[in-house]
Amino acid sequence: MFYAAAHTGVIFDYNTGVQRLLQGHVNPISATAVSKDKKWIVTADTGPDSMMVVWERESGTPVKTFFNPHPYGVHALDIAPKLQYLVTLSAPIPSSDPLASTSGQAPDSTSRAEQGKSQQKEGEQDYQTISVWDWPSDNDGPICTAAVGTQDVQTCVLFNAWDTHEIATNGKRRVFFWTWDVEQPFQFYSPALAPRDFKQRIGDYTQTIFLPESTQAATGTIDGDVVIWDLSLIVDGLSRPDERRAVKIIRLCPEVSLNVLQVHEKARVVIGTADGAVRFYDYQFRVQAWFEDLLAGSVKSISFERANEDGEDYEPTGISAGVGVEDDFKCPNFLVSTGSALVVLVESKLFYELSPENRRGRLVLQGLDSPVHGLSCHPQLPLVAVCGYSGFLHMWNYNTRSLHLVKIFEKLVPHILQFSPDGKLLAVGFTNGHCKLLKSTDLSEVVSFRDSRDCVTHIAFSSDSCHLALAHADRSLCLYRFSHRPNDKNFPKEWMYSAKHKSHWRPIVGLCFSSSESEKLRLFSVGEDRRLVEYNVKSSEFGGLQIVQPDTVVEQEARPTGCMWYPYSGGKGDNQKVLTMNDEYKFKIWNTVNRSCRKTALAPTYGGPITRMTPVYAEADGEDQFMLYATHEKVLGLVQLPLDGNPNKCMGLIAHPGQIAAISVDYQGQYAFTCGGNDLTVNQWLIDPQPVANASVMGGSGIEPFVKLLDGGEDGAFFCDMKDYFYYSQIRSQDENTTKARMLDGMIPVQEIPHLMCALGYFPTQLEITNMTNEVKYSKFAETGEYVERIAFDDLVKLYVNHRPVFAVGPEQIRQAFEATKRHEPGPLSREAFLSLLTSHGEKMSYEELERCLEALVGDSSINRVLEEEVDALDFAHNVLGLAEAEDESQEAAAPAEGTSEWAGTTSWSACEAVMVCSRFTRFHRAFQILEAQTVRMPRSLEFHSASTIFSQDDVPRAGLIDQRPGPSENVLEQFHIGATLTGSAQADYRSTMEQFGNWETPMHVPQSFPLQVGAPVTNCPPPSESVMWIDKRRLGPSAVALDAWMQAAALLRPPRLGCPVGALVCEAVRDYQGRKAVHLSIEGAALLGAGEVPPELAALRSEGQVEFVEGLRLGKQPYAGPHSAAEEVPSTAEASFTFIELFAGIGGFRRALEPLGGRCVFASEIDVDCQEAYAANFGSSNLYGDITMVPSEDLPRHDLLTAGFPCQPFSRRGERRGFDDARGELFFEIVRALDVCRPRAFLLENVWNMQFLDGGHWDGDPSKCVSGEVYARVVHCLEEIGYTVQTEQLNAEGWVPQKRARLYFVGIRRDHREAFARFRWPVAPSERRIREVLESVGSEEALRSELTEAQWAAPWPALLSKGLAARVGLAV
Repeated sequence: MFYAAAHTGVIFDYNTGVQRLLQGHVNPISATAVSKDKKWIVTADTGPDSMMVVWERESGTPVKTFFNPHPYGVHALDIAPKLQYLVTLSAPIPSSDPLASTSGQAPDSTSRAEQGKSQQKEGEQDYQTISVWDWPSDNDGPICTAAVGTQDVQTCVLFNAWDTHEIATNGKRRVFFWTWDVEQPFQFYSPALAPRDFKQRIGDYTQTIFLPESTQAATGTIDGDVVIWDLSLIVDGLSRPDERRAVKIIRLCPEVSLNVLQVHEKARVVIGTADGAVRFYDYQFRVQAWFEDLLAGSVKSISFERANEDGEDYEPTGISAGVGVEDDFKCPNFLVSTGSALVVLVESKLFYELSPENRRGRLVLQGLDSPVHGLSCHPQLPLVAVCGYSGFLHMWNYNTRSLHLVKIFEKLVPHILQFSPDGKLLAVGFTNGHCKLLKSTDLSEVVSFRDSRDCVTHIAFSSDSCHLALAHADRSLCLYRFSHRPNDKNFPKEWMYSAKHKSHWRPIVGLCFSSSESEKLRLFSVGEDRRLVEYNVKSSEFGGLQIVQPDTVVEQEARPTGCMWYPYSGGKGDNQKVLTMNDEYKFKIWNTVNRSCRKTALAPTYGGPITRMTPVYAEADGEDQFMLYATHEKVLGLVQLPLDGNPNKCMGLIAHPGQIAAISVDYQGQYAFTCGGNDLTVNQWLIDPQPVANASVMGGSGIEPFVKLLDGGEDGAFFCDMKDYFYYSQIRSQDENTTKARMLDGMIPVQEIPHLMCALGYFPTQLEITNMTNEVKYSKFAETGEYVERIAFDDLVKLYVNHRPVFAVGPEQIRQAFEATKRHEPGPLSREAFLSLLTSHGEKMSYEELERCLEALVGDSSINRVLEEEVDALDFAHNVLGLAEAEDESQEAAAPAEGTSEWAGTTSWSACEAVMVCSRFTRFHRAFQILEAQTVRMPRSLEFHSASTIFSQDDVPRAGLIDQRPGPSENVLEQFHIGATLTGSAQADYRSTMEQFGNWETPMHVPQSFPLQVGAPVTNCPPPSESVMWIDKRRLGPSAVALDAWMQAAALLRPPRLGCPVGALVCEAVRDYQGRKAVHLSIEGAALLGAGEVPPELAALRSEGQVEFVEGLRLGKQPYAGPHSAAEEVPSTAEASFTFIELFAGIGGFRRALEPLGGRCVFASEIDVDCQEAYAANFGSSNLYGDITMVPSEDLPRHDLLTAGFPCQPFSRRGERRGFDDARGELFFEIVRALDVCRPRAFLLENVWNMQFLDGGHWDGDPSKCVSGEVYARVVHCLEEIGYTVQTEQLNAEGWVPQKRARLYFVGIRRDHREAFARFRWPVAPSERRIREVLESVGSEEALRSELTEAQWAAPWPALLSKGLAARVGLAV
């Protein structure tokens, strides 16, 4: 059998299991055909650089290749029965000039095709072309071509087997009949068919066939009907007598799509349907035989084997009588392929089997029915595991080519696989954040984890198979361990959660453990934020994943694409290295001891940046070791170690037509496996590294391979200049002005390298200079233990080739950089802003340096004369940097499109990257270091605090203690880069409490014409900043207009959750404010309104002032106004014995209790605006602040006691009990941050009692039998980790007030106050209380107020006496 798999044709012997591959396409094969005599195979693809190839089946060799048969490739094709001709339908080409006629003569094909090519970018409509090819001739072009005059994309094309010069095509709604001849234009017509013609609905068309020995044709539909087309003497005015028209419709399979229609032999029509059945009909469409028990899925194609050589006649008896007789039904064996990726062999004799099980045919091929992203080879057995998005997990034995084990996941979508090094476990990561560990022997589940709700993107096992690390799409990293329960080795070892951390603010692209040869177990991750982070694995319990030391900045301009533990030692003891790859085609090797870059090497430049690498051999080292690599798309290859940039030590080939989702190598290093994601294909490759090793030898030794990469090669002017500069550097290093004899030894000091690089046109940044210096310095340290201080010419050539940028930057990239520095805001970049970026960010430049550079570039050192007040990007590139327009085309081909990463397509330039690109071409000796997020001068409320600074005090690093929150505004930086009004945020859970504005004297985002003043202002708590659309009910006209406005508003709201109608969401998100309504908008809605792209009705209301749009920040965030000045502080009336702060203050319950004890509140934080009003009314607003996550650590005042009743919804039995997976649960770590920064002597925390038993705990009436859960243990561990001794107790308020209210309290005292901790005692509730003890006394003010209305309470006493109330309240005159 023949079938297509991605870009490869496969001839498969299903009896022996042997495949023969037809390789040559670079795009997915989209159309195939096999000649009637089974001798020729035709394949064609769709995409750029498309091809159509005719293959000889017996040898599998191509005999004819047509390059670019159509601009976008071939959509469908057929081969004529006489074998000479091919007909093709092109993939749709955008065009602004489609043919409008449906009958008549087609225009000249050549001109039309050329028009399609020239108009494919600006065209708005689609049209196709149809071409006929004489493939045995020497002509490489079509002999006849025409444009298809319809917007209905034609999907089926077929020669009339009895008249090769007639062709039929059809799309979903139109059928075309074409006639052609050599060197003659196409003639065509398209018969019309409407539901009124036959008074029934006409479903979409599927396939068309010609019926033999007649003028009839038939077209199947998705409704189970067959439309019969035939010549008719009845002319309806739209057709001619010599044109077919619809004469009848036959209902064959009601409501079942007829997917396949074929004519076989002389007397049968074969139809395959969506219900999995294959039925045989005569030419009057009377059923003759049926195969309805295949149970393989929706039929997609049917293929009959070639007739026997003895000429056996398969024509059924009784055909001459015109009646189908199934008693003697015969036909050749046929193959049925289905939508479930199954191929079934069916024999005609199965028709007579009585049992349905015996009529199902023989399964000869099982393919993949959904995208495949997970792939992993067993480390000890010839097994490979594959998973797909339909929920399947297959384990195949690739030696026997048999399916070993199968597991189906219900309601889970597996995304990634990884075997443990010992081969006992298989880790499966899912798109919803789940991870399951399965036994590799039977795929039974061992344990399941879910500590994130986003897709698992990376899985890594430690070398001893006792630690597992997961990276998720939300940038979180989770660590699990196989060990005994904490402090109890009596329990057997089990897999358990260890820690979690969000150490990156952009997606994680690489994750790896150190090897068994490492001194200690290390875990590393690298992200698109250009940070390499190392974690302390052994010290990480369930309290937090500790970062060993500050992050390593691995890139400035480039984006990392992956990392792995480098398997090449390079010398005795030199085995502590991590390899990173980037999107500028570079390898970088980092020493994990001192975090220095030991090597930068040029990576293979085939197809795109490398994203995945894995060693080929488990035990090999040195030059015997090879690495298998894959780019993001298409290319798979080998590279020989050590990595030194030698282009002869690598190779690459096209492995898939699109994305390469995963790669793996078998345990013997003999085979490589790849999966292509959406192409539903897994490929097995035989690894033969010898040709690569031979090419490395044949390519020359020393600097010969590197010199060939220089402009002009060894004989070029550039190489001569390099030698001259090197010679001059030798002289310069020994003092240019000396009269002493110089001793030139062919070496220069390391300090001369930056000057030489600048002379050669490569202007490294300070970080790049450091990397080059370290590379030379440590080049022989592993062998000799000594530093290298001087470098020879050969080493300099290699250093230059490996470090210089692969692609230069042209004017277009400068323009993109300027846009990023402006944060993509409209208008030009001012000179002041441009100079501020150059002088205050990254590798800063002084004004003197700027003037010297301008003098060297344009001959004028005056900044004001050279730079206009508004700096234009292209003018700066051309007239200041001297970049020529000639570079534009090459740069457009080399650089990624604006706003996207070349290899992933998901990231955009930040302002810091843009400054780096601009500075690269100013020929400054010190170009910019990439701007760190925390150095970007944003408004204070948008500053980003990295994990390495926010959780530290007194120079004691505590970055790893808090595993959930890398900073109080981790997502704000993302918002700053992409310029969105709103971004997805965990704080969105607060929407219900953040809907209304607080009371603020001058709300920044509300126009002054609509002030909102209700009650006393709370100046420290600005209103929650959101994108809001105001609708003024007082100014709206009739109710119909108001209804239209609300409907338009509903369309801009956040998409409703499953099962939630839009109307309900409108009511939820709308709030009244003094006659106006505020509609809180979604991200999409805010973006549309901000860009002015609104429906006309809403635009009209907006122009009339009835609707107003106010742009803000993110939902659930408030701008932070900063600390108060001394003038704003309220002086204390009495000397306080201690100070305290209230976090999550509510209306001030802790303050109400502590102030009578002598405490003074110095800070309070509350996000709810209603609570803010109540708090301000009771205690004033001088120390009241809003969202605690927006308050920088340095603004938290010193205090003696911290109190907090942090949100209980994530832990309560009445909630979802998601714990720290709930965004509100993460707010506990704000308490830890405050404790870690301010170091108060004590704290008092409160939450619901169920928190103690959440996640694995157990409550019992007998306190001695209670078991605390993971959440409780984690909270206590975090508090103890930062230096506090903690006690907890469950207290019930019923001992003091008439209410049952059980709560869990945490009391912590700093460890240097042990004596205070020893004196602490929990309060004991009275054993018995009487009602009178809690009632107000008779005649008290409280009792009197409860008896009177507000009017009576304010009335004078005589009025009360006149009403006789005195006796009731017990008052005397």
